[in-house]
Amino acid sequence: MPDYVQRRHGRYWVENPAHPAENFTDKWNEYPDRRRAFVDWHKSITTTLESLAGSHGLGLHKIVATLEKGFPGSDAVRASADRYGDQIRQVREDARLHVARSGSLTTSATAANLIRRHQFYGAATPASD
Repeated sequence: MPDYVQRRHGRYWVENPAHPAENFTDKWNEYPDRRRAFVDWHKSITTTLESLAGSHGLGLHKIVATLEKGFPGSDAVRASADRYGDQIRQVREDARLHVARSGSLTTSATAANLIRRHQFYGAATPASD
């Protein structure tokens, strides 16, 4: 994104592709704090996306933690993760969740292994007095 920011005659300029005479960053020239806010935002989102790219295979909880850190104060990440977890639980309980040969979860009936219902057998019984 920063590669699209030009300097024309000492002014910041991002050309509108549909209207080349329009400058998307015209207010940056009047209000320098807006440019600084963009630079800070870009650095933050780049860091978040790089962290996400490096979290492949580490689990959904790591992805959610990275997104929550990248978007502080928003309940959208947690709500989305909770909704996804509920959907996965529901398809598992409906005996529609399988593990593909690649190891990914799927609802495809042609996948190799059905994920069975959790029974949690083997829990210790309380000792009697």
